[in-house]
Amino acid sequence: VCRECRNGRKKRINCLSCGGEGKRLHFLGFNPGSRKHLIDWLHGAKGLTIQALSAKTQEPGLPAIALLRLAQVYSPVNMVLQWRHLDKYRSYLEDWIERSEDDGRIHSSFTNAFTVSGRLSSRNPNLQQVSLPWREHFLGDNWLVAGDYSQIETRVAAYVSRDPLLLKIVQADPGTIEGDLHAQTLQRVFGISFERQKEDKSNQMVALRVAAKAYWFLTIFGGGPATLIDGVEKAALENPELGILIPDMKEAAKAQNTLKEVYKGFFLE
Repeated sequence: VCRECRNGRKKRINCLSCGGEGKRLHFLGFNPGSRKHLIDWLHGAKGLTIQALSAKTQEPGLPAIALLRLAQVYSPVNMVLQWRHLDKYRSYLEDWIERSEDDGRIHSSFTNAFTVSGRLSSRNPNLQQVSLPWREHFLGDNWLVAGDYSQIETRVAAYVSRDPLLLKIVQADPGTIEGDLHAQTLQRVFGISFERQKEDKSNQMVALRVAAKAYWFLTIFGGGPATLIDGVEKAALENPELGILIPDMKEAAKAQNTLKEVYKGFFLE
């Protein structure tokens, strides 16, 4: 309270100390990396609805999906999301710079015999976790080559399960509709013809394709309707310009059942 305003009991409009508010504002230090500070700010001071609970402690949690939801009603939360993204890079880049002090180099190990999936992996440090815009900061003597498998999960799913439709898709040219898994999902699950997919380049079609990817991957990895809804919602909140529609529990379950019927051989396996 402002003592110049008699402890706030009788405010003075012309008070130079508080401007007639009857109280002084004291700005406290705030650490966006502190879960307690974030909870006190968002759910305490601002009174925003709790979006997630920790499964272990049953206390408010703040995973990315919870912050994305809160950002829709309180825009400063976007700054916390940006801070998290940048702090992740700051932490490991500082560590890498410290490691490279002797010769100015980073000595990463690449192997395809370390992960269970057999994928190429990078360790000590993991250079593969660097996003594309940041990779220009790392230079090799000759070349650094970026590569990616083409629909590797789908190909493994096809050859292990021998599902006839999946086999047909992965054996077709990936540059065609016949070899495009997500185009097939749009046609068979969402009922959107291949002709419309070819002609329609609108945000709505892009949004449907993003949703189709989420439906496929979240279903083949064993997620139920609730997991699917969270995944589509996260995509929708990260890409608000696309207007991705978030399904309800009934719609998500129906779409997943349709996928399981279309690729019966895989889901039976």
